[in-house]
Amino acid sequence: MIFNIIEDFFEINTFESYSKDIYVVNDNIIIPYINIEVFMINFYSRLKNGDKLNFSYLIFTGVKEMQWKYNLDGKVTCNKLVVDNFSNKNYLVDQIDVTNVFSKYGDYDFEIRYKEQYLYFSNNVKVKN
Repeated sequence: MIFNIIEDFFEINTFESYSKDIYVVNDNIIIPYINIEVFMINFYSRLKNGDKLNFSYLIFTGVKEMQWKYNLDGKVTCNKLVVDNFSNKNYLVDQIDVTNVFSKYGDYDFEIRYKEQYLYFSNNVKVKN
C-alpha cells in the first residue's frame, strides 16, 4: 500500500525508527524504516494513532536537495547532496531522523527539499502500538 502523506493527510514520526541505508535514484530518495510511527491517520482502518509499522519505506520524489548532520565523538559534521541545481519551483521541506544501528555515526538528522512524499508498506505489515 502506498499513501501520499500530503494528500492523505497524516504524519509520521521517525525519531524512534531505524534504517541502514538511503537510496538515491535520479531525483528520488527511498529510505527503508523499521518501527516508523504514524499519526492522524483516519483513512486506513487497520492503523490508528501511534501505531508502529515493523517495516516500511519513506519515499521522496522530485527531490531538490538533501542536507544531513551527525555527531561523532562530540564533533558535528554536515553534508549536502544537491540533486537539482536548476529548478526554482516551490519545494516542501521535511526534517527526519535516521538511526543507523550498524554505523559508528549513529543518529543522523536530515532536511530534504522535495515535491511529494509517500509512505509504502505491504498489506501484511505487522503493526504494534
